[in-house]
Amino acid sequence: MKKGFSLIELIFVIAILGIVSSIGAEVLIKSTEAYLLQRTKQASSEKAELAVEQIANRLSYRMDISLRGKKLDGTSIALSDIDPLLADREEYIGLEWIGYDNDSFASSAVPGWSGFVDLDPSVTNYDSITSTGSDLNFAKKVMSEKTGSNNNAAIIFTDTPNYKNSGGTDFSYTTNCLYQSNGCIFPVSLSGDKLTFTGGDRTSGEMIYSEYYQLASSAYTLMPEENGDSFDLFLYYNYQPWLGENYKNGTKVLIANNITVFRFTQQNKTIRIKTCIKQKLRKKELVTCREKAVIRW
Repeated sequence: MKKGFSLIELIFVIAILGIVSSIGAEVLIKSTEAYLLQRTKQASSEKAELAVEQIANRLSYRMDISLRGKKLDGTSIALSDIDPLLADREEYIGLEWIGYDNDSFASSAVPGWSGFVDLDPSVTNYDSITSTGSDLNFAKKVMSEKTGSNNNAAIIFTDTPNYKNSGGTDFSYTTNCLYQSNGCIFPVSLSGDKLTFTGGDRTSGEMIYSEYYQLASSAYTLMPEENGDSFDLFLYYNYQPWLGENYKNGTKVLIANNITVFRFTQQNKTIRIKTCIKQKLRKKELVTCREKAVIRW
C-alpha cells in the first residue's frame, strides 16, 4: 500500500515554496535594480568625465588674456564678474577664448612656427618679420586644413604689455582688443620663415614687436543652450574675431546633453571647470558631477 502526502503536508510544502520564491524574486529584483543603478551611474560618470576632458584639452592651448564670459545675446562679460556659485543660471553664460595653434606648432620635427622672431632690422620691418626656425608653409597647410581657408592665421606678441605706440601713446593688450577686427591680434600671411602683416593700419610702423609670439587660427566658445529642464553644451570653433567674426559664425558641435551644471572660475592662471550631467533611471534622475583644473604656471 502506497502512502501519499496528506493535505496538511502539501499545504506546508506549498507555503515553503511560496516563501522561498518570494525571497528569490525580491533578491532578483534588488540585484537587477542595483545593476541598472550602477550602469546608469557609470554612463553618467563617463559622459561627465568626457565632457570635462574635452574642455580641458581645448583650454590647455588658450591665450590667457583672451578668456571671457559670453551670454547668448552675444554680450561679453569679464570672468571676475561671474559668480561661479550662482544658482539661477537662466542667463546661461558661456566661456570664450582664443587658442594658439598647437597642431601646427607641435606636429612636426621642425615646428610650423617656432614662437621666436628675429628682431634684426635687416630682416624685420613694420610689415614683415622673420620667424627663426619655422616652416610656415607647413603651418599654413595645417591651419588651412582645419579652417578651410588659407588666410585665417593671426599673431600675438607675448612678451610685451603693449601692441602699438601712436603719437607717444601706448595701446595696451586687453581682452577686448583681441576680439576686434582691427585690434591687437594681427592677421598674417605665412610663407617660408616670413610672417607678413596684412590689412588696415597694421602696416603703419607703429606696431610694437617682441621676440616671442603665438599664432592662432580659431577662437572657441563653450555655450550652454536650454533644452527642457536642463541644457545642452555646445562648442563653437573655426571663427576668427580678427576678421570681424563672432562665435555664431563658427562650426557648432555638441559636447554633452542633459547638463544641469556648467560652471567655471579663474584663479591666477588656473581655470576650474565643473559639469554635472543628468541621467534618467525609470522615474528617478541621477546626477553625476565632474570637476577639472587646467593649470598653467
